[in-house]
Amino acid sequence: MMEPTGVGKKKFIALLIFIAVVAVAYLNGINNDFVFDDQPLIVRNESIKDFDNVLGIFNYDNSKALSYRPVRFISLAIDYAISGDSPIGFHISNMIYHVISGYLVFLILQFMFTSVPWLRVESDDEAAGGILTAYTVSLLATIIFLVHPVQVDSVTYISGRRDILSTLFFLLAFLSYLKFRYLNKKWHLALVVLFYLTAISAKEMAITLPAVIIAFEIVENMKNESKGLLTDFLTATKNIIKRYKFLVVALLIFGAAFTWYSVIYREASHQRGWHGDSILINFLTVAKIWVTYLRLIFFPIVLSADYKSFPLSTSPFEPATMLSIGLVALFFYATFKLLKSNRALGFGLLWYIITLLPVSQIIPHHEMMA
Repeated sequence: MMEPTGVGKKKFIALLIFIAVVAVAYLNGINNDFVFDDQPLIVRNESIKDFDNVLGIFNYDNSKALSYRPVRFISLAIDYAISGDSPIGFHISNMIYHVISGYLVFLILQFMFTSVPWLRVESDDEAAGGILTAYTVSLLATIIFLVHPVQVDSVTYISGRRDILSTLFFLLAFLSYLKFRYLNKKWHLALVVLFYLTAISAKEMAITLPAVIIAFEIVENMKNESKGLLTDFLTATKNIIKRYKFLVVALLIFGAAFTWYSVIYREASHQRGWHGDSILINFLTVAKIWVTYLRLIFFPIVLSADYKSFPLSTSPFEPATMLSIGLVALFFYATFKLLKSNRALGFGLLWYIITLLPVSQIIPHHEMMA
C-alpha cells in the first residue's frame, strides 16, 4: 500500500534533517586515526583485506579475534575494499550506519504513535496545528538519539561500529515485528528472525530482542481493569506465555544455547567467578553501575572511551552503595507504576531495563561496565 505523497515527503525531509544533524555532530572526527581495538581488528587483521575470501570471516579463528562478530568484520572488509588503509572511509560508514539507525528509530516511533492504540499521539490533522504531533515527537526524539553524547564512542570510534550495527538490525527486527503484529504482514515474521540473527552477529547484546517483544506484548495486553497493577501485569504475562508457549520455550532454549556458545565455547569473558569473589559485592556494584548509566543519560558531562575500571562496592552500608540501591529501587518502582498511568513511558523504561541485562554481571564479565 502506497503512502500518501505528503507522508512520504515528510519522511524524506526527516531523513535529510538526520543526515545534516549527524554531519554537524560527528564530521569533526572524520580524520581521526585508528585507535585501541582498531589495530587488531583492522590494521593487523589480514582477513578483512582480501574481499574474495570474505565468507571465511564466518569461520574466523577466535584465537586471533577479540570476539566473534562476523557482521562487523564483513562491514570492515567492505570499507577496506573501498578506502584501503585510510580511516576516513571507515568513519564515513559509521556515520551512515548511525543515520540509518536514527531513521529506523523515527519510523518505529511514527508507527507506534499512529498505529498502536495505547501509544497513539495526535496526528497533524487532529492536533490542528498543535506542537505534540506524532511526526514532531518522533523527529525530536530521533534527533536526541542521534546527537546524545554517549553515542560519540560508537560513532567516532571505528570499532564501536559493533554497537551501531547491532542497534540497526535490532531496530529493523522490531519494526518488522510491529508490521507483522498490526498490519498482518505475515512475511515480516521471517524478517524478524533474519534481522535478529544478523543483530546478534554484530554484537551479542541483541540477544534481548525476544524479551523486548514479549514485554511489549505483556504491556499491550494489560487491561488496567482490576484494582491491582500487579494482578494486571501477572495476568497479562500468564496469557502471553499461554498463547505463545511454544515460542517462549524455543526462545529460552535458543537463549541458553547462545549463552553457552558465547560464554563457554567462545570464552567471551575472562572473568572467573563473581567480582570481588562475592555475589553480594558483585550485585551491589551493579547497582552503582546502573546509577552511572542513568547519570550518563541525563547528565553526560564526564565521558570516557573505556569504562573497564569501576570501583567495587565494599559493603551494603557504604554511602554510595546505599544511595544507588535506593535509586535503582525507585527506578524499578516508577517503571512498574507507569505501566498503569503511562504505558508508553512504562514500556520505554522496560526496554531500557531489558537491554541492560546482558551487561549487568548476571554472568560475570571481565569488563565491569560496558
